[in-house]
Amino acid sequence: MPSTPRVGQSPVDGPDFLHDLITELLSKYPIDARRMYLFGHSAGASFALYMALYESEYFAAAAIHAGALTLQDGVIVERAKRKIPIHIAVGTVDRFFPLAAVRATRDMLNSKRFQRATGGNAGPRSLVVTTWRRRSMRRPGLF
Repeated sequence: MPSTPRVGQSPVDGPDFLHDLITELLSKYPIDARRMYLFGHSAGASFALYMALYESEYFAAAAIHAGALTLQDGVIVERAKRKIPIHIAVGTVDRFFPLAAVRATRDMLNSKRFQRATGGNAGPRSLVVTTWRRRSMRRPGLF
C-alpha cells in the first residue's frame, strides 16, 4: 500500500516539527538560513505567528494573513528571543479573525517592543496591520 504524505496536525506539529522540517530543507537545498521567512493564512497564520514568537531566532520575518493571538498569549510574546518584523493583514469583515482581535494582537506586540511601521518605511522591527474591504475581493471569476 502506498504511503500517504503526512500533513500538518495541530497540536502535534509545533516547534519540533518546524525545526525538523527546516533542518531537512537546509540539508538538501542551498538555502540562506538568514533569509528564512514564515507565511501563514487563517489557522496557518496563527501557527506562523506562534512560531515567529517561539522560534524567532530562526526567521528573518513573518507575514500573517487572517490570524491573531489571544489575550492569554502575552506570555508567548514576552518570551520571544528576537523581535522579528511581523506583517499582519486581515479583511475588515473577517468573521474568524475580527479586526478588533487583530488590533489587540498589534497592541500586544507593540506593548512588548515590537514597533509598528509608519508610512512606507518598515523598519527592522515592524508590525503592519493592513485592511481592505470584502467587496474588492468579489470580482467575477476570482474565486
